[in-house]
Amino acid sequence: MKVGLATIHNVCSRPARGASYIFEALSSRVELEHLGAEMARRTRSGRASRFLQRRFGRMPRYASLERSYAAILSEQLKTDQIDLLVGLFASNIIAQLEVPEGLPVVHVSDTTCRQLLGGSGYPVTNTQQMRHRLELERQTLLRADLCVFPSTWAARSAVDDFGVPAERVHAIEWGGANLKGLEPRARSAPSPDARIELLFVGGSWKRKGLDRVVAATEHIASMGRSIRLTVIGTSVPRTHRSSLVRSFGKLDLQYDRDQAIYEEAMRSSTCLVHPARAECYGHALVEACERGLPVICSRVGGMPMIIRDRENGLLIEDDDDPGELVERILQVADDPEFALALSEQGRLAWAERLSWQSWADRFIELVTPLVLARQP
Repeated sequence: MKVGLATIHNVCSRPARGASYIFEALSSRVELEHLGAEMARRTRSGRASRFLQRRFGRMPRYASLERSYAAILSEQLKTDQIDLLVGLFASNIIAQLEVPEGLPVVHVSDTTCRQLLGGSGYPVTNTQQMRHRLELERQTLLRADLCVFPSTWAARSAVDDFGVPAERVHAIEWGGANLKGLEPRARSAPSPDARIELLFVGGSWKRKGLDRVVAATEHIASMGRSIRLTVIGTSVPRTHRSSLVRSFGKLDLQYDRDQAIYEEAMRSSTCLVHPARAECYGHALVEACERGLPVICSRVGGMPMIIRDRENGLLIEDDDDPGELVERILQVADDPEFALALSEQGRLAWAERLSWQSWADRFIELVTPLVLARQP
């Protein structure tokens, strides 16, 4: 099977995260070609505009970049012999493509534009542009033979908001960061007398609920408990700085030093706390499960697809009141056997359904009938 991947993301760049991990996972199972790869490599490096100026004689905005990328792909599809076209984060591109007749198309993304509207916590600065993107996405979703998301939350939007037939929409869990040389260590049950070590991982502190974690930390400290919060991925805003909080800022896990800091934080923490107000999926939750670190997260977005309540973690309501979060933190900290059970189930969940290997196996099984149906 030869698969053409349509994405404007640079899949050779680790910061692309989901795009690069999906590319790696599929590359190990099928013959995979990143269509329009030259332009994609330039897009995130700031050289795409100069590249397109030379080719098309103009300096485009991002929407123009997408149109130009679609034009390049349309030309390439006329000559490339592929069995399947996979659009990855490409809902604004697939709708603008000239796809050869009979070539199956699969759309892969973590959300829909509709879910980014209406107080989701994601910034929408140009409503006119968003309306245009919604229309392009509608065309893409209805055009695709299959739509594959990492959560039922996202999959439901394709059906409910865009009218895609349910039998063409599927949810397959994604993995986390593919860190080389990772050797997860067995976790021991935490001691109830030990300091509670909370871990927060995320870049967008407000959306991901860092203020909620700080409030819960201070509340537990006021009860006379020893506690510390470690923050990775963002700097702590001045209004939420505390002697109980330490921050490593943004880490680049391509580097051994940063990866060592990340692994030590995962190893030494009592639990990962992620009371996000909005979250399409949650790679950090998967990474915690892989390492056997119990997770406490809010019941929003795609996170309940990763964390099953009281199985491999705890789900809480989306609430600024720290009461429930405090209760769940203490439940993990004060019940070693319960914490150890969450740890073991987290590892099992990762092995069975939360790795990129698992995603690729199920994805290939899902799309193979499309390819076989096209063969004479």
